[in-house]
Amino acid sequence: MNILVIGGTGFIGDQAVRMLLEQGHRVKALALPKLPVDYAQPEGLELIQNDISELSENALAAILGGCDTLVYAAGIDERVDGKAPIYDLYQMHNVEMVKRILQAAKAAGVKKAVICGSYYTYFERTMPELKLAKWHPYVRSLAEQERVCLAENEPGFSVIVLEFSPIVGVQEGRKPSWFYMVDSFSNMKKEIVYSGGGISLLTRRQAGEAVVGALEGEVEGGCYPVGKYKESWSHIAKIMRDALQLSDRKLRLIPKFMYTAGGKRLKKVQRRNGYESGFDMVKYTDIHYLNKYLPEDATADLLGITEDDYEAEIQNIVIYSMKLLSHKKKAI
Repeated sequence: MNILVIGGTGFIGDQAVRMLLEQGHRVKALALPKLPVDYAQPEGLELIQNDISELSENALAAILGGCDTLVYAAGIDERVDGKAPIYDLYQMHNVEMVKRILQAAKAAGVKKAVICGSYYTYFERTMPELKLAKWHPYVRSLAEQERVCLAENEPGFSVIVLEFSPIVGVQEGRKPSWFYMVDSFSNMKKEIVYSGGGISLLTRRQAGEAVVGALEGEVEGGCYPVGKYKESWSHIAKIMRDALQLSDRKLRLIPKFMYTAGGKRLKKVQRRNGYESGFDMVKYTDIHYLNKYLPEDATADLLGITEDDYEAEIQNIVIYSMKLLSHKKKAI
């Protein structure tokens, strides 16, 4: 296959690029000019550094030329905040951008597109009582993104949305998504506090396998929740505590009302400063304290996801984050 990976130097995109090249595919990657620190470009990769939002229609068509498949591993996630109303920013990057790319891809003769999404859209569908899209701009943008993707599906052009659960692992030169959790845990002097609930998760390698499987396999257009393991925040906290070599410190559950109080304080600061984040930090408590476990189904088998050591990958996040905190490593 001839594949364009948008976001091809990112956390998921870079992993997918390297695995696709190993499988013998021709791959080009479109990425922002700011690369991970000490980024090593894989042999055989055609790397195009540009901001897709600044590309003309002709320039985008030229990049898509000759490609029969597409991976979109870009956009913005829940960690992005900005001037209120923040949804405008999420809509631009996660909805309008994807719509533009899919329409350009279809016009260029691309036959299959894989969109890297989030498992929050799965819970938006299956737990409507939480009203996730109503309260959380990030989830709302991904729900809209999925509607765009499903609308673009047609004979000869399939769009597959991979609803990824949290992904654990390290990309050299890029700050891990759990960096600030490691920083917080490392500075807790007497005890390490954690929240209730749990998550589905998978490793970075498994996320790459999912992308490859969606491209190479007989996978129809649609939305696929992707997770491999189920873990409580209490056990994740234990893994991180032990990796920090702080096993002498007790673990203590934060009561839900205290977590909510912290969210209220943060939201008050946000309002005072005129900005918002991808999650409403008060309503987020209701999600965070749930066991957000994906169902046992055939998705992992369908996509060819194999077993991996997710606990070792959580430990790697801690080790790498501590190197960043001690300035032994640099990352974007």
